[in-house]
Amino acid sequence: MILLILIYPVYSMDFIVGNPSCNFCSPNEWNNTYGGKMDDMGYSVAETAGGYFVAGVTKSFGKGNYDAWLIKVDRNGNEIWNKTYGGKNEDGIYDILVTQDGCIVAGKTKSFGKGSYDAWLIKVDSNGNEIWNKTYGGEGNEVAYSICPTHDGYLIAGIIQPFGKDYDAWLIKMDNNGNEIWNKTYGSTRNDYVYSIKECNEGYVMAGTTEFSIKDYDAWLIKVDNNGNEIWNKTYGGEASEIATDVAVGKDGYIMSGNFMDLKKRISDAMIIKVDNNGNEIWNKTYGGAYMDNLNCILADNDSIVAAGYYGMLSNKGGAWIVRIDENGSILWNKTIHGKGDDFAWSFIKSKGGYLLVGSSSAYSRGGYDVWLIKVYESKIEIEIKGGLGINIFIKNLENESITNVEFNVAIMGFILFGKVSEGNLDLPPGEIKLHIPVFGFGNAKIRIRIGDVEKSANCFVFGPFVLIR
Repeated sequence: MILLILIYPVYSMDFIVGNPSCNFCSPNEWNNTYGGKMDDMGYSVAETAGGYFVAGVTKSFGKGNYDAWLIKVDRNGNEIWNKTYGGKNEDGIYDILVTQDGCIVAGKTKSFGKGSYDAWLIKVDSNGNEIWNKTYGGEGNEVAYSICPTHDGYLIAGIIQPFGKDYDAWLIKMDNNGNEIWNKTYGSTRNDYVYSIKECNEGYVMAGTTEFSIKDYDAWLIKVDNNGNEIWNKTYGGEASEIATDVAVGKDGYIMSGNFMDLKKRISDAMIIKVDNNGNEIWNKTYGGAYMDNLNCILADNDSIVAAGYYGMLSNKGGAWIVRIDENGSILWNKTIHGKGDDFAWSFIKSKGGYLLVGSSSAYSRGGYDVWLIKVYESKIEIEIKGGLGINIFIKNLENESITNVEFNVAIMGFILFGKVSEGNLDLPPGEIKLHIPVFGFGNAKIRIRIGDVEKSANCFVFGPFVLIR
């Protein structure tokens, strides 16, 4: 099938990454919320036998203020049980590691320990019953943000504030029973933070941010050996502030995700940085629209990269956001899920042909924010761009059924006199259709196409009505 789109000239365009009105495209996708009348937040999810563990904090239940909260759900998101942990002060958990007999959660506690906040580990069995809990820290503030298994125990990465001074990055090694073996700090004379740790060749990498000057932060990557000794550390950024909140280990280096914020230009975009095995920057890309956007977490998936976070924060139309990009940082597809409020994804895992996101929702909540669990699948639409006389777009529907009323947008950036923007709706039968768009222009240009939740870009050269894809 060939569709001919005739377009009148349009000389201005506004094309943003992401589509905040996009909703679920597959009947197998679902989202569930968990909580009460107060604020409840989900920060981490992990797959276990028969379902998933969801970890976060609750103000609706427990002993007081915020308590650490662990929820067990089945594969369809139905709650099996939930347990709270903590005391009368503020407690919470940020990461979860599944073990053979249950799980270990990492976070912070103000109810127990020596100082204001202490880093906190809790070991529970498969029913959420506490086996042990341990605190780590001194008189200042300490938080455990990420946990990583080793062959003989665990590593937790976070922050420490010694004697009320600036924060340092902090790494603690403990045995299988949570007993501390050693701890190391990393950083400068200003504030330094790490939020994620991953195992890599010859050791571990930690991602975070370091204060370059007052109110100016750079993304930060540290590589250490198995004993926590620093091999190298690198910073990434310019005059604005960059924060790396997660790191993934790729086949040829590391990929960080986070946020780029330039207060002078009033920009707050999601950011992904790719570096080689020695930490040298390969590329640095930002993604987003007019409001606050962030990609909190990231994983390397075959030959591409998947990241998740939030889109359009504080717009009252913000949503959880998941993006797949190729090895050069170009978007392959992205999807936002939201209601009438601000909704966020803080973490995600790959699960059963799709992805499971955990975060917080005010749109679907019982009051304040609720923990939010979202199952999404990759799009069943593929796009191929070819040149010739005009632009020829080949769209494949990989489903066995038609996909109806699919939004599309085609934008060409360059000296284009005719055919600069095209948008509308399509019905996609199973198989392939061809979309032909006449253009007229001269010189180098860039084509950006969105079909549903799938995006693709291509550089081209336009000579009159002819297009050469590069």
